[in-house]
Order: sequence, then structure tokens, then C-alpha cells
Amino acid sequence: MMGCYLCRETDECEESKTGEAKQYSWETRREVDMKDFNFENLQYDTKVKEPGTINGQQFILQNCRHSEIYLLDHINCVFVDDCSDCHIFIGPTRGSIFLRNCFNCIFMVACGQFRVRDSKNIKVYLCCASKPIIEASQNLFFGCFQMYYDSLEEQFQKAGLSPFNNNWNNVHDFTPVDLGFNWAAMSAEMKFKDYFPAILPSEFSKWNVNSDLEASVVPFTMGCIQKPEEETCFLLVFFTSQRNGDCRRIISRACRLREGVKLVLSKEVNISGEDAERFTGSKLYSKFTATGSVVGLQFQGQHCSFIVRKVLEDSPSKDMLYLCDDPQTAGHQADLFFNYAEMCMSL
Repeated sequence: MMGCYLCRETDECEESKTGEAKQYSWETRREVDMKDFNFENLQYDTKVKEPGTINGQQFILQNCRHSEIYLLDHINCVFVDDCSDCHIFIGPTRGSIFLRNCFNCIFMVACGQFRVRDSKNIKVYLCCASKPIIEASQNLFFGCFQMYYDSLEEQFQKAGLSPFNNNWNNVHDFTPVDLGFNWAAMSAEMKFKDYFPAILPSEFSKWNVNSDLEASVVPFTMGCIQKPEEETCFLLVFFTSQRNGDCRRIISRACRLREGVKLVLSKEVNISGEDAERFTGSKLYSKFTATGSVVGLQFQGQHCSFIVRKVLEDSPSKDMLYLCDDPQTAGHQADLFFNYAEMCMSL
């Protein structure tokens, strides 16, 4: 009782000093109208939610036909039900994106978890932190997320997602068929802008929207399509304030310098000093683990080791880079790192 009395007295004193009644955060919180986070029954329509208009809320898309929908903001989770013949872009989503009973649609999405059920004839350009899951669905095609606009990287951060953790073609099918497959990977030649013509008009220019692979916030990775017989090299990029931009420049330049050099896998994870020593075989890099996460990049292709080393020559952060270009050990070190990253993300 005494504690309550003193608290009440303190509140009264504060009110008397300011002349205003004390306000609490839950009293001033803006009331959310769920109608602002729902597109339903669209027919031959185009809808855009601009950056800053969703701010981590849940969003629902339902019963839409022949429409184009762009959710250009970070979101908590998204439910897409009973949509057909639609083109849908969904910005970085912290939790899950659920597709149910959807047909003849094309999506580009970034999320923590991606699930499809009872759907058919779907193309998805995907960035997903976990394995995509499909069930009772047929004729699905998966490609790598390829998009840039001005606030997209910030939205990834707000959603708690890394653009380097992408399992776009590591799909788990709960209902596999005996002969054939319910899903397949799209080739890099299948461009997002070929399917989303509305992304090009002038109304999108104010956000500097760009769907070219080289501009994408998420790097294009080959993933499970890698060819184990090809030359490979392994790069660790330790944390600096410019690290993500440095990684994209390294990837872009390496893949441009020689045709056939490709990024196979990328992962971002926090590691200890002991882990750094284990992955690199050296104690020199242990001190860098205290500053933040590390990004691992595995390249593949003829002369990829020479190409990546050449790209790194003029890097302003050479001390924060570790490159294994020995073909005998690069694959092993890459396997150690990526297996560790997968284990951490599954916990």
C-alpha cells in the first residue's frame, strides 16, 4: 500500500509542476484501422502502398483478379488467399507470407518464411531466410529476388532480415509426386521486369525503383544449381559500416569481369573468435568478430579465384577480408561456414 501511495503522490507532483495530466504511451498510441492493411475483391486494378504506409503491420490480400499490387514497405506477416492472374510485390516481411488457393500469379517477395498451399501455376522471385515450404501445389517456379528502391535496404533491417540469407531454391515439398516435380528453379534470364510492366512508369521513379540484377539489394545466388566440378573460392567479409555495399560491389565486379563467374551462396551470421579461427585457419581474424556479423560468399567458375583476388586489390577494407583461393581447401572452408550458418538460423 505504501508503494502505491508514494507512486500516486509522485504522479500528482508531476502534474502540479507541469499543469498537465500525465499521459502514458498506450494512451497516445495511434489507433490502427485494419481496413488500411487489406486489399480485397480487386478486379483489373493497380494498387500501391508507399514506403512508410504499412510500418510493420499485418497485411491481407484476398479474392483479387487480374490486378497488380505493390506493397513497398516492411510488414509483419502477409496472407494471400484466393487470388488469380495477379502480379504482386511484397516488401520485407519479418514473419511468414502464406499463399493459399492462388492461381496464375507472379510474386516478388522477401520474408522470414514462405509457404504455399493448394496453389497452381505460380512464379515467385524470392528472398527467404528459411526453406520455402510448398504443399498440395503444382507447377511452381522459383527465382531469386531482384529489386532495388531507395528505402528497401532500411526496410530489410526493420524486418530483421539479411539480404545475404536467401534460400530461394532450397524448397521443401510436403507432398512430392512419384514422377516429376511440383516445382522448378527459374533461370537468371527470366527477368522480373518482363512480368511487371507497371513497375516502369514514371510514378515509380520517385523511389528510384530498379529491377536490374546488378542493382538489387539481394545478390543473385545460384544456390542448389552449383556445379561441384567447377573451380570455387571462399570469401569472408567482416563487419564495417559499409560492409553490405562493399559486398555488392565485389559480387557485381567479379561477375562482370569474367563470364561464367557466379555467386553460389551467401550467408550472414554472427561468429565467435574461435569460429573465425576454425573457418580461416588463422588467429588473425578473431578480433574482427567483436564488431558485428560476418558475410560469407562462395564464388564458382573458371579462374574465379584470380578474378575475386583482382577485385579485392583496391578494396578500402582489405584487412577485414579473408579469401581462400586454394581449390583444395576453399570448398571445405565454405562447407564449414555455410553448415554453421544453417545451424544457427535453425535454432
